[in-house]
Amino acid sequence: MQVPCAHLCLGMGRNRSWGTLGSGRTSTPGHQSGPLTRRRAVSQLYRRYLLFSISASDPSLRSGTQAPDIHLGEPARGTGCVRGKQTSIRVQDCGRREEARAASRELRREKAQEHPRESWAHPQPYPAPQPLALRPETQPCPACRSSPPGRLLLRPALPGHPFLLPIMAVYRLCVTTGPYLRAGTLDNISVTLVGTCGESPKQRLDRMGRDFAPGSVQKYKVRCTAELGELLLLRVHKERYAFFRKDSWYCSRICVTEPDGSVSHFPCYQWIEGYCTVELRPGTARTICQDSLPLLLDHRTRELRARQECYRWKIYAPGFPCMVDVNSFQEMESDKKFALTKTTTCVDQGDSSGNRYLPGFPMKIDIPSLMYMEPNVRYSATKTISLLFNAIPASLGMKLRGLLDRKGSWKKLDDMQNIFWCHKTFTTKYVTEHWCEDHFFGYQYLNGVNPVMLHCISSLPSKLPVTNDMVAPLLGQDTCLQTELERGNIFLADYWILAEAPTHCLNGRQQYVAAPLCLLWLSPQGALVPLAIQLSQTPGPDSPIFLPTDSEWDWLLAKTWVRNSEFLVHENNTHFLCTHLLCEAFAMATLRQLPLCHPIYKLLLPHTRYTLQVNTIARATLLNPEGLVDQVTSIGRQGLIYLMSTGLAHFTYTNFCLPDSLRARGVLAIPNYHYRDDGLKIWAAIESSGPRFPGQD
Repeated sequence: MQVPCAHLCLGMGRNRSWGTLGSGRTSTPGHQSGPLTRRRAVSQLYRRYLLFSISASDPSLRSGTQAPDIHLGEPARGTGCVRGKQTSIRVQDCGRREEARAASRELRREKAQEHPRESWAHPQPYPAPQPLALRPETQPCPACRSSPPGRLLLRPALPGHPFLLPIMAVYRLCVTTGPYLRAGTLDNISVTLVGTCGESPKQRLDRMGRDFAPGSVQKYKVRCTAELGELLLLRVHKERYAFFRKDSWYCSRICVTEPDGSVSHFPCYQWIEGYCTVELRPGTARTICQDSLPLLLDHRTRELRARQECYRWKIYAPGFPCMVDVNSFQEMESDKKFALTKTTTCVDQGDSSGNRYLPGFPMKIDIPSLMYMEPNVRYSATKTISLLFNAIPASLGMKLRGLLDRKGSWKKLDDMQNIFWCHKTFTTKYVTEHWCEDHFFGYQYLNGVNPVMLHCISSLPSKLPVTNDMVAPLLGQDTCLQTELERGNIFLADYWILAEAPTHCLNGRQQYVAAPLCLLWLSPQGALVPLAIQLSQTPGPDSPIFLPTDSEWDWLLAKTWVRNSEFLVHENNTHFLCTHLLCEAFAMATLRQLPLCHPIYKLLLPHTRYTLQVNTIARATLLNPEGLVDQVTSIGRQGLIYLMSTGLAHFTYTNFCLPDSLRARGVLAIPNYHYRDDGLKIWAAIESSGPRFPGQD
C-alpha cells in the first residue's frame, strides 16, 4: 500500500514538539515516573500511532518492521518527490494535513479522559484516523504528480530514540579483468546500476592497492537508499586518475549480487579505451521483440549507431566482396560515443605511401594498415607475439637458404626437398616420397587441401573428347568407359575459371596458366586414379589429351600443371574467398546490425573474433601492389582479383550448405572421403545445438 507523498524526515531535537502527542503535558498528573520510563512510553506511543495511522487498510504494516513508502534524502531517479530539508517528524497527506491533525487530537483527548493513567503507562494501539486516506500505489502524488516511490525497510526504534533508521540496499560487485598482456588500467572506474525502480548513485570502485590488474578479480559494494528492482543496465565510467595518461582496460565481466541474493551477470569482453561510459546489459540473450522498455530500445539504437559509425564498408574492387574500411577507425570523443569507437586514424589501404619494402625481403607490405585496428577486433598482444614467433623463423630460414627471393629455375627435382629442410613431419615426408604417384594424386582430391573440386558425371562433356579406346588399358577388359559412367564411378575436376585469367611477367619472363580438365576413375579397390588430362578448355590439335600410357615425363608434367591450377583455385577462391572474405562480410553484418545482447551475436562472436584482423593482414601482405601474390604467382594481383570476382558471381547458397553441396556434386557414396565424413559430423553437431526457427525441418 502506497502513501502519496508521505515524508519521514529525521533530525529533530530530543524534546521538540512532544507535548502535542497527549493532553499537552509530558507526564500524567498523579503518576510518578523517571525520565527513562517517560521517554520509553512516549516513544512507543508515537511509534504505534505513526505505524497504525498510515496503515489502516494494510494489516501487513502493523508488525512494526515495515513502513510505508517514504523519501529519505535524495531518491533514485524517477522514483518520487524529494523532501530532504525538513527537521521535524511529520506525516503529510498533501492537502489533508490539517484535517488529519485535528481528528487525531480529538481522538487522543477522548482516550485520555477515559483512561487517565493507563493510557500513559500502558499505551494501546489507536485506531487510524479516518481523514488520513491512503491512495492506491498505482496513482501518482496529487500534489506533485510524481510516481509512487519504492519501499524502504525500517529498523524498530530503540528505547530513547524515537526516530526510525533506514536499512540500506547493498549490491555486491565482482569485477573481472582479462588475463591478457596490458589488460589492466590505472584509470578511475565507477559504476552506476540502473533498475526498473531507479538507479544508484555513481560510485567509484576503489580498494587498497591496485584495483584492475591483468587477470584480477575484485569485489566491491554499491549502497543504495532503496532496492532498484530488476537490473536493466550497468554503466561503467572510465575517467582520468591523477596525472597518469589514459590507457586501455579489458573488462571480462561484472557479476552483481542483489540484496535478495540473486546474481546478475553483465558480460563485457571488450577493450575500453580513453575516457568514456560503456553501458552493459545482463548476459541473458534477448531479441528486440523481448524488449518493451523505452530505455532498452534506446540502448539498442545507440549501440548499433555507434557500431555503424565505427565499422564501415569498403569496396576493394568491382565484383569483389565488400570489406571493412580500416580508415573508418578514427579518433572519436569518448564522452560522446557509446562504445567500440576508440582508436587511431589509419592510412587508406590503397595509399601507396604506406606500401613499402621490408629490408631484405622481395615483396612490399602495407605497414600502416597493420598498425591501427579497432581494439575489439584486433589480435591480442599474446596472439600477435605468437604470430611473429611462427612467421619470422620460417621466413628467415627461407631467406638464408636462398628460397625466398629465388629468381632462377630449379636444376633438379631433388632440390625442392630443401623447402622441407625444417619443420619436418610424417605428412611432409610422405608427400616428398609419393607425390608423383597416380594413387596419391587421386587421393589428394578427396582429402587434400582442396577436396571440393570433384563432380560425379554420367556423360562426358563435349569439351573433353575422351574415347573408350584411350582409357581401355587402365579400365581392363571387364568394363568400359560408358559402363563406368553409368555406375557413377567417373569423376571430373574442371578448372574452367582459369581459362581467361590474366597473367603477368616475373623477372622479365612471361608467365602462363592452364585451365585443365582432369578425368578420374574410382577403381574396384576403392582408389581414385586419373584417367585423362586436357590442359585447356578447347579441344584440338593444340590441346592434346594426356594419358597414363604416355611417357613418364609427359604424364608427370601434365599432372604438375593440374597441381599448379589446383593451387591457384584453392588459395584464391576456396580458401581466401570462401573462408576469409565471405566470413568477413558476415562478421561486418553482425557487428553493424546485431547488438551485444542478441542471441545470434553471442553465437557468432567467438568464431569471428579475429576475422577482420587476419583479413587486413592478408590484404596488406598478399593483395597489395607488388606484394607476395605479385611476386610468386603466375596470375599476379590482377589475376587474383579476376578469379575472386568470377568465383563470387557463380557462388550459390548451395555452396554454403555442406550436405547440399555434397549431394549436388554426387560424392555422398564415394569411399575414403574423410572430408565429407568429418564435415557432416560437424554440420550435424552445429545443427542439433544451434537455435531453431519456425518452419525449420
